[in-house]
Amino acid sequence: MYKSEFTEENACMYHKSIIVLAGLLTAAILLSSCGEPNVNTSDTVVETYTTDSTTSSINAEVSVPVIEIGVSGEFLTFPFKYEELEKLLDLSDCQNVYFEEKGFSVCNVYQGMNRICTLFVTGNVSEHTAETLVTQITIDDPSNGIFTLNGLKDDNPEDFKSIFGESETKSEYLYDHTWGNIVLCVLFDNETGKADSIQLLDMDYPYSL
Repeated sequence: MYKSEFTEENACMYHKSIIVLAGLLTAAILLSSCGEPNVNTSDTVVETYTTDSTTSSINAEVSVPVIEIGVSGEFLTFPFKYEELEKLLDLSDCQNVYFEEKGFSVCNVYQGMNRICTLFVTGNVSEHTAETLVTQITIDDPSNGIFTLNGLKDDNPEDFKSIFGESETKSEYLYDHTWGNIVLCVLFDNETGKADSIQLLDMDYPYSL
């Protein structure tokens, strides 16, 4: 299974929030020197998304389903408080960058040399309070089972459709759906058909650099 650190965000959020992704891309560049780089084969994803997918109209639904992120058998309802995640996962070695002018932090969470998730967090995460929120999470390697999304991890597109409804983007490699301010995007491996990256975003917090 390959990884595409930058392209997966660009593909998932292409018709949702170019500004938000610009911020995430910049933050990822700033953080990339801190950990083991992923093996990227982005050209295939870009070409597939560009040539094979067609974007449907924006979903008019405003009813947001309960979206539960499973962590070690416990569940968090997105968006969730940073302290809630801290109780379930060791975040002491997070690699954080605080963007003071914009008032948010980007956190890369590693297990050993493997990055398991990327977080957007309100405020300076190093000085977080009980009200500090995780408003965006990318599960970088669903197959490891550390995180699940409503019971799903590296499942196939049909499994995500069965729980969250039809994708708004017609592509076998991308699932996305919007409920009001909540956006879900899943990128699938083009060889295995399994979920390669899962991203949740609360658009009430449109961070940009």
